Amino acid sequence: VVPDTLSDPHFANDPLVTGAPFIRAYAGIPLRTPDGHAIGTLCAMDDKPRAFTAEQIGVLQDLAHFAVNELELRRLATTDCLTGALSRRAFRDEAGRAVGLALRHGHDLTCVVFDLDHFKSVNDTFGHGFGDTVLKDSVSTCRELLRTTDLLGRIGGEEFGIILPHTGRKAALDVAEKLREAVARQEWQIGETTWRVTASFGLAALDKSLRDFEALLARADSALYSAKAEGRNRSVALRPVEPERATVRRRVLKAGRISFNSGHSSIDCTVRSLSETGAGIDVFTAAGIPKNFDLVIDADQLVRSCHVVDQTEKHLEIRFG
Repeated sequence: VVPDTLSDPHFANDPLVTGAPFIRAYAGIPLRTPDGHAIGTLCAMDDKPRAFTAEQIGVLQDLAHFAVNELELRRLATTDCLTGALSRRAFRDEAGRAVGLALRHGHDLTCVVFDLDHFKSVNDTFGHGFGDTVLKDSVSTCRELLRTTDLLGRIGGEEFGIILPHTGRKAALDVAEKLREAVARQEWQIGETTWRVTASFGLAALDKSLRDFEALLARADSALYSAKAEGRNRSVALRPVEPERATVRRRVLKAGRISFNSGHSSIDCTVRSLSETGAGIDVFTAAGIPKNFDLVIDADQLVRSCHVVDQTEKHLEIRFG
């Protein structure tokens, strides 16, 4: 509390005292987090000398307490309480902004999606308490190897997403491999049993064929699916989608089927565009459609394996192969 700044040697020559806004009285209450870190100050100022009463200081202290509580509630809303990673919603929001900036300014960015292999067996064998420990330790291990500018969020039970700004495909693959190896080196001792886990990583670098974060995430998810299909405990990076020549992709209107689950499940679709390397198809809803499936066009006797590289609520862009 400083009733008159000009009478206080610590403040008398401060530019905010000798110049605009000409502060003459000041009272400040530190904003401290529950674990004791000072993160700022809530202050009251006047351009005339004044004495602050005990009641006024008490009000300022109450307001500071309310401010800290509000900040803590916001932090909890954006943080996964178990692992300390960003929550699913916060990760999508922050990642969306990062992708928007990268597209606007033309700099590299890569999305990484990973999950722990056979994690259900961890919970089934040792219980959910130990499973929680494995998740927390694995996220902590990854965070130690990431930059402060990288984003790490929990997007599913044991599935996590990472955004690597200013990082191209090759450099991101190196990062993913470091994370994968670090996760595999972890050990937990349960009685006389030493337990280890592995993780699979899928990567997709931002390119001109992508419009937003959701499309980039879908592509990284497709790469993760490939990593698991190839045997798990590996990193797979999708190659950038080469833009197709306008004369190659032709407009069509064909009835098609999305076939998956070894042919036991299918969803009707309408093929709107088609080329040797991919297609654009409309569906009633993209919800629940796997990232990899067979496209069947009965009229052309065509069956092609494919994966989703971009999607909206009712439209899928797919690549063959």
